[in-house]
Amino acid sequence: MLVEREIFGSRMLLDTDDSGLSADLWRDGTREWNCPEITASILKPGWTCLDIGANLGMYALMECKIVGDTGHVHAIEPVRASTDILRQSLALNGYENCTIHVTAVGNKDGRNHFLIRPQSNLCRMRWTQARPVGGDIVEVPEITLDTFCGIHSIERIDFLRYDIESYEIELVEGAQKTLESMKPGSWMFGEWHIIHFPIPTTPQDALQDVVDHGFHPVHVIWLLDEDGKEHPGALDNVPDKDFAKVLCRDFPKSAPRIFFEKV
Repeated sequence: MLVEREIFGSRMLLDTDDSGLSADLWRDGTREWNCPEITASILKPGWTCLDIGANLGMYALMECKIVGDTGHVHAIEPVRASTDILRQSLALNGYENCTIHVTAVGNKDGRNHFLIRPQSNLCRMRWTQARPVGGDIVEVPEITLDTFCGIHSIERIDFLRYDIESYEIELVEGAQKTLESMKPGSWMFGEWHIIHFPIPTTPQDALQDVVDHGFHPVHVIWLLDEDGKEHPGALDNVPDKDFAKVLCRDFPKSAPRIFFEKV
């Protein structure tokens, strides 16, 4: 059953069968610490946003509201049940500035296996190095971000968001031209699931590749030590050239959300 709740100024439909994202938003009206507030402070009218792993649209709806009729949002999500709900939420709000794409984004063009879980925010590509979990395996289309932008004639990206449960390495591998083409002043916001890799340094090269493309880490949300204590500003004085190495080495049990600005 679907229920409606106002989330960050938009009407959003939540699934009562979803014990993850929907349950959290119904209970708390927010999620991911202060990431939504940071996102809202960054977005501007007229921007083009790509939202990869859009899920039910918590961020996509916010993006639609802020970028307005002169901007556009591409919501990319491989789970059709989630995109069906997002489509209804867009209609509830009268947002016509969003295009939904039912696909995964990775390092190849074709098809791949995908894991569907009862918690919508824990669905993921089956063949990642993330810890094994139960669920139903389905086949979904997969496309690289470079191919996606070419097919849809996307020449400018102002805000790129992704939350794809340990598939960040593959995303970066398939987005080399896109990362290069993004202009100074554009932003990237994604969760890096260091904690889900058997070897914490596994995503280091991909993370450093993002930095090497000119993206400076501005906000790093949720750095925890082994005692679960947060370290706000723990990486403030780390040079960009060492950022990935220090993050993966010193915070192996974290899954930080990172906001990068291209400089």
